[in-house]
Amino acid sequence: MIITQVKHNAVALTALFVALGGTSYAAVKLPAGSVGSRELKKEAVTLPKVAPAARRELQGAAGPEGDAGPAGATGPAGAQGDAGPAGPAGPQGPAGDRGPTGVDGPAGKNGKDGTAGPAGATGPAGAPATYNRTFIRTAATSDTPFRPLEDGKFIWAYGFGSISKQQATTALRVTMSTSIESVYLSNCTYGLRIDGKNATGGVGADGSEAVAVSHAAVPALIQSTFTGLAAGSHRLDLYVHSFNDAYCRWGWQGMSAITIEELK
Repeated sequence: MIITQVKHNAVALTALFVALGGTSYAAVKLPAGSVGSRELKKEAVTLPKVAPAARRELQGAAGPEGDAGPAGATGPAGAQGDAGPAGPAGPQGPAGDRGPTGVDGPAGKNGKDGTAGPAGATGPAGAPATYNRTFIRTAATSDTPFRPLEDGKFIWAYGFGSISKQQATTALRVTMSTSIESVYLSNCTYGLRIDGKNATGGVGADGSEAVAVSHAAVPALIQSTFTGLAAGSHRLDLYVHSFNDAYCRWGWQGMSAITIEELK
């Protein structure tokens, strides 16, 4: 193939030999067709010594594209790029669980006073005012045997003398602390009287009496409130109630105390 190319490119080869021979061309002139492949030394013609035109003549058409080679190894990761713009806000998620209650904050300032509310209902009456108070302390005692004539009645047991009431519109509250006893089988019931009448103005029981059951000795507190009495002096007495053959007594265990209050 080279010989054929040489024959067709005599001019190119002539230029090649001139390049190889340098100044020797002036001394020796080779006849045409006198240099062949046998006259050329091995590797005497190299690519840089071939003229560009000859190279183009010698270059054939490009062959078909070969198969793709295997994929190369993954290269190192590149530097992190700039942050992109913020995306649109997502939809609101469901509410979370309620957290623990926080500590109480400081108390706020007092607000303005509100308007006055309606008047409330009238309350119950208070305790009565006391205009005068008298005390009696006595070591007196008495025994009362009951006879058939006195069966089931209140009879006089003892008199404490005169007491004073200053105003006609007031009431007298009498409180006695003593001891009472029923010596025999019948109960003994003691009550206070003013001018011979109980707190209701009668001569029977008024509910303020103290009772000692049969064969019992007990401390007693007797309290009665007397109304409708005129101003001035009045008589205070102790009465007792029982039945035939009863034997009642009071005050034998020590001092008895009586408080007399004049109330509005």
